[in-house]
Amino acid sequence: ALSRALTRHEGSPRRVMCIIDRDSDGASVAGNQSPYLFQTDGNSIELYAFTPAVMEKFLLVTLGGFPRSVDDLMSQIMRILERVYAIRQANESLSWGMSWIPFLNYVTLDTGTLSFRESDFTRAYLQKNNRWPSRLHFAGAVADVLSKMSPDPKRRMRGHDLADLVRMAVMKLQKARSFGNSDTVEGCLMTAIESGDLETQPLFIAIEQNAR
Repeated sequence: ALSRALTRHEGSPRRVMCIIDRDSDGASVAGNQSPYLFQTDGNSIELYAFTPAVMEKFLLVTLGGFPRSVDDLMSQIMRILERVYAIRQANESLSWGMSWIPFLNYVTLDTGTLSFRESDFTRAYLQKNNRWPSRLHFAGAVADVLSKMSPDPKRRMRGHDLADLVRMAVMKLQKARSFGNSDTVEGCLMTAIESGDLETQPLFIAIEQNAR
């Protein structure tokens, strides 16, 4: 709204930047040609933490070590959260307006690996919203979302889901450490980001250029 107002106002300062999470407002950006509107590079600001360097710093500094390598943990997280994201987006693409259910209830630890019981989750999700008879239609929508996903991992998940799943991973894989809630995890992930982790990201390049 602010970016549109600035666009309509002649003589607006050109160094103003309005930044939104890509995922929360992506649909509105296509029709908003304001030069003041910018999006995060990933789906949300928290996902700047989802890189090997930042995640490794989080595991070493915040947790004092972790029983899994950063690559292993990120791979497990990615496999689960891209499926969760696709299910969310399928609901949006179908305009069904379904009420969400906690996906963590369907994440289990099996021989040291986090797994997502997607079929059980989808059944519960559709049944809660009286959409089970349309399950094949929904499965097609999920498959369509997956086929069109960006190759960028930060565009294949949701920031708050990341914090929720990291908290669960810590609880299950490193029982000596715990977090009171996912907001604490989110804060720790964000504080693990350094300026050098951001300087090659398009949004932050634009911020630097705009500040000159």
